[in-house]
Amino acid sequence: MKILKLDKIYEKKFNKEEINNCVMKDKMKIKKRTKIVIFLTLLFIAGNILAEDSLEVIMTFEMPKAVTFRPHYGGNFNNDNYDDLLYTYYNSSTHETKLQFYFGNPNPEPIPDLEYEIVSYIAGQPSWSGDLNNDCYKDIVLSITYDVLYPGDIYVFLGTDIININPDEPDIIFYGWHYAPDPIGLFFCGSNNDVDFNGDGYADILAGGIGPDWFFNGQVDLFFGGEEIDTIPEFHIQGAILDQFGLFKTVGDINGDGYCDLIASRSIEFDGPLKYEIYLG
Repeated sequence: MKILKLDKIYEKKFNKEEINNCVMKDKMKIKKRTKIVIFLTLLFIAGNILAEDSLEVIMTFEMPKAVTFRPHYGGNFNNDNYDDLLYTYYNSSTHETKLQFYFGNPNPEPIPDLEYEIVSYIAGQPSWSGDLNNDCYKDIVLSITYDVLYPGDIYVFLGTDIININPDEPDIIFYGWHYAPDPIGLFFCGSNNDVDFNGDGYADILAGGIGPDWFFNGQVDLFFGGEEIDTIPEFHIQGAILDQFGLFKTVGDINGDGYCDLIASRSIEFDGPLKYEIYLG
């Protein structure tokens, strides 16, 4: 397995008191932001009233009580200059799971333009912010787990002029069996959030899992985008038993060099204090 030599430059340990302090600070920030948002919203509404212009509901979704309906914004998928919506539809009564596409247009309606059923124990949230092969189309990354013992797979559907997101026929599959010695319970999943770790202009896939084999090692895998997308990770780290490595992870340009950097958590104690490690792109 190829390993990309990213430099771990910083780690910080947090005890429970520090975590609680951070949580309280975040709550205070949220309250302040909420007040600002409410103020700006009221100001915006007041401005519209003064301008004799009212806000208008352009589309309403009505769903049965058992249905969970989650929107996932990703931009313009079909290159028609309108932003689109992708929804995950899950019915807890029938266990029916669907992907529903609503394409933007001047007169949107609550009727999906495309709909695909997914046979899955857990359907991870789809992501499609980036262009993995740099062909000017957004590409969908979808994580699939068939049961609690299955390690999980990552499906990639490349965007084209003709949209055909068929879960039975993905363009690329990253099989979870290949990415850990004992992959049962790995829950391997990935995302396409328009991050570029190596600065080549192609979006990359950030992946990982909580397993393997129920030991909660945790791992992070990185797959570079390109004209030909390789299913061998360029970067792979697996934690020790109970490390829960990568349970929380995010991406940003920490040192301002134009490359995305990885920030990943590692447990000091299982389900206890965490430390965060930064890996430079």
